[in-house]
Amino acid sequence: ESTVFKLGIIPGVGAKRGNRGLPVSEWIKWLTDLKNLKPDMQLHIFGGPDETLLAEELIQQLEWPSGIIHNHVGQWSIL
Repeated sequence: ESTVFKLGIIPGVGAKRGNRGLPVSEWIKWLTDLKNLKPDMQLHIFGGPDETLLAEELIQQLEWPSGIIHNHVGQWSIL
């Protein structure tokens, strides 16, 4: 029986510090390499409403099959 590897990331750093985050291309390289090591990986993306476009861009560029990426951006508050 295989165990699913679940990875949660917060790819953004907020609207005020957007220049401090990793570029999308670096996230794509890192996540693709990790997926090659862990084919059963599920990706969970977290962040505030400011990261919505970033998360959508990551999902689009990764082109992974449905059910592997779970986008939780903007759904929860830290409070």
